[in-house]
Amino acid sequence: MVNKGYWGWLKIAPIWVALMSGSFSLIREVVGYYQPEHTDPKPLFRLLGWTCFFISAVIAWIIKQRELVDEKAKNARPEITGEILEVYFQPTAALSKVPVLTDLYITIKVYLVNTRPKQTTIKKYALMVNTDEGEYYAEETPIDGDLRLKREQRHQVILGLPASKIEPVLDELPGLGHQRHIALTEGNGREGWLRFVLAEVALDTTKIQEGITTLTIVDAFGTQHKITAYPPFNRTGELVSHDMEEIHESVKESKKEKEKLKAQLEELKKLKLIINTDHQSEVRINRHWNVPVMVGVEQSESDEWHITAHLRMQLENNALANVLVKKLEASLVRKTKREEEKGMPKTKTSLIPLLGIEELVRHEVLAGRMTEQYWYSYEVDIPARYVKRLDSTCFLRVTMEAMRQPPSSIDLDVDWEEAKIKGTTFLTPRK
Repeated sequence: MVNKGYWGWLKIAPIWVALMSGSFSLIREVVGYYQPEHTDPKPLFRLLGWTCFFISAVIAWIIKQRELVDEKAKNARPEITGEILEVYFQPTAALSKVPVLTDLYITIKVYLVNTRPKQTTIKKYALMVNTDEGEYYAEETPIDGDLRLKREQRHQVILGLPASKIEPVLDELPGLGHQRHIALTEGNGREGWLRFVLAEVALDTTKIQEGITTLTIVDAFGTQHKITAYPPFNRTGELVSHDMEEIHESVKESKKEKEKLKAQLEELKKLKLIINTDHQSEVRINRHWNVPVMVGVEQSESDEWHITAHLRMQLENNALANVLVKKLEASLVRKTKREEEKGMPKTKTSLIPLLGIEELVRHEVLAGRMTEQYWYSYEVDIPARYVKRLDSTCFLRVTMEAMRQPPSSIDLDVDWEEAKIKGTTFLTPRK
């Protein structure tokens, strides 16, 4: 570790050089001028050198003592520094006789720290905004308990795979005003919020919001400490009223519920597809066999599996007008680990009415009526390599398209393991 006291004595050197090259050099020249034949320059130089060294040491000691006195005087008073972290401006209607004026509330987040050993409490906070038009002085006002900082927060969620989600959060504003009586000690920082108001300023507060903001802290000894922030100011969110935010959220939820009910009502007014899953609709699965072309050759297993679904369905028209059925089709759909739906290749095909049953496609369902129950068949061949994908993530989707309404679907679960073992299984509504 460097001894600062030791190195402080090096100040003797420049003082000694200054004296030897200044007034003492003049003494040496005068003596040599008037007594040149009796004067030996070496003893005179040594005498003057040691004299200058002694005087330099005294001067350096005096300077050092003054520095110590000044340092002691500085440490006898606190020194508060810090940073203005965030600044928010909120113009509001001013209850004054002049309708073109507004009250501008300024809320700041600050960090304060005392850098000296002397402890102190806070006597007063003041805020000044310096603009091209002049200086504005704001008065401190209490922070409303209803005031919150609304910001977005990212957090991890698990949806098959880890993912990030952003949600709004409301943070309380811990005020510094009520901590004035708590002493600021050396090195212990303090962070919090302060709120000020500029009363009855012009409606256009753009210049003020772009001005240089200076916070003045008056300590218990009456000393002023200033912290300045320059635009653009940092902001991590927006200031909102907690009660108003709850009202807004309630209104949003009401709107969502209203939209949901409206969607349900619209759904009731449409042509609806109904599939009977009460041990009637079923799925069959079996493997194709290659038929031999020569007598005496045994059949061999094919590379394809045949899937057949028998669906008992009917249509219910809740609309105010007759509705024409455009298309009925089905497909096999898988849900991936990322919760994405993907159709299995070449499994989407139209439903086929069973023999002797009236075709529903291109059939107009009368308004307010329900049709009889019809039997339809879904048949598809899939490669053997796709059979292992037939598990709980794979389901049957039946889709109906009708005039004047978007396509609607019904998803049905299949117990594929039972179907592979027994050859058949019943369909159930997808959970």
